[in-house]
Amino acid sequence: LLTGRYISVREMLDLSREVLGGRRIPCLPAAPLKALAPLFERFAKLTKTRPLFTRYALYTLGTNSHFSHDKATRELGFTPRNIRDTIADTLAWLRRQPVSQ
Repeated sequence: LLTGRYISVREMLDLSREVLGGRRIPCLPAAPLKALAPLFERFAKLTKTRPLFTRYALYTLGTNSHFSHDKATRELGFTPRNIRDTIADTLAWLRRQPVSQ
């Protein structure tokens, strides 16, 4: 991953809201969500839907996500994009994708 800087989930949600508009999206602490994840997974399985979150998704969010682009900048001349622009482009791309069930 080549990123300009670390951003938190809260900041990513805030930037997404800034781009799309709408209400503030709640960002809850991981501990209660980890306790609820098996229930969300079971409910999704019973209803044949996608769970709002999974244990694995929460695990992944909690792992080390601090990456450096220093070597790519130094050796390849890499210049990271503005994170807001990246989020805006990603959200625009996601909106163009067909909805699958």
